[in-house]
Amino acid sequence: MPEADAYSVVIPAYNAERFIGPAIESMLAQATPPETIIVVDDGSTDGTAEAARAAGGIVQVVRQANAGQGAATTAGIRLVTTPLVALVMSILVGRVVTPAFIMGSAGLPKLGLLAAAVAFIVGFVVGL
Repeated sequence: MPEADAYSVVIPAYNAERFIGPAIESMLAQATPPETIIVVDDGSTDGTAEAARAAGGIVQVVRQANAGQGAATTAGIRLVTTPLVALVMSILVGRVVTPAFIMGSAGLPKLGLLAAAVAFIVGFVVGL
């Protein structure tokens, strides 16, 4: 059973081959790394899935036919087994997140919500 503060990261991605590696690396570099990173390849026509798989380790890659960012996000959330989830939306992919980013957000009062700067990452308790 995961710890109460364990979290997963869900990254919906479409044609993000060039950016998915750095996005995964910045999540792995967090002061408290996630238990798992779920990349949902939303019907990409480039090498997004392969680039995400190259990260190995805790990265899980799921492919689906293109259905949009919302559907890809939902598909990723359905696979989460931790109490918390951080969503890395497309606006963040390609940007480096500092190692304290997630922890700074997690330091907020736990009201069933884990929120992060300027809506780049939005998380919530799964199963409420």
